[in-house]
Amino acid sequence: MRGSRTLEINPSHPLIVGLKDKVVTDKADESAKAAAAMLYETALLESGFESDDPKAFSHRMYELMKAQLGVTADLPGAPSSGSSSDGADSSSADDDETDKSEL
Repeated sequence: MRGSRTLEINPSHPLIVGLKDKVVTDKADESAKAAAAMLYETALLESGFESDDPKAFSHRMYELMKAQLGVTADLPGAPSSGSSSDGADSSSADDDETDKSEL
């Protein structure tokens, strides 16, 4: 049985205030959605729970780091807008192993 999850939010915390401002400005803001997901998952981990989707959490973390560092190139193993030369799907179990070794 999983423990009960309760997320307590301090409405005056600067991160919450900034997130609220972004949502008020644009409810469809993808960066606000990603920040809210990151906030929730970070709170889970900090409280000793496991992430619901560790791969998605890692992807959001890498994207956040890319933005913070000003990196514009795609990360190894990340889905690209183009297809591979043989037309096959570029994501596979082999890519997961490649991702870990390339970091």
